[in-house]
Amino acid sequence: MDKPSVIVERDGAVKLTPSADMKGRTALRRVMNNIQEEAVYTDEYSAYNILDGFCNHQTVNHSMGQYARGGGIHINTVEAEFPVFRPWMATYRGISKENPYCAQYNFLRNTREEDRAAAIAVSALTNMEEEPCTISFI
Repeated sequence: MDKPSVIVERDGAVKLTPSADMKGRTALRRVMNNIQEEAVYTDEYSAYNILDGFCNHQTVNHSMGQYARGGGIHINTVEAEFPVFRPWMATYRGISKENPYCAQYNFLRNTREEDRAAAIAVSALTNMEEEPCTISFI
């Protein structure tokens, strides 16, 4: 895993997933399996072009100096997640960056404003067979 894919709901949950590649098929699968939003915002990475026919796909073009467009179209929330994730993940350098580490990060990030003991109890009861975590750069 070089760079995990990241899915962030606006004002919602963060979901990081180890990624061997970020080709068009991978991006499409991650979006279809994880997003029920009205729109998906990405940068201009060519692999994301496959999303155009499956959802309301909007882009920002960083190479042209565009970081946001009218209507709240930006990927700043996703890009802000990496400076938090990278130092946290550096602790596990040399250890497989598979599901347990991403799942732990997802849990900690998504429950940072909650009572963790209660969140752990609820999580243990409701997510016994959770899917592997996924990070899509979206």
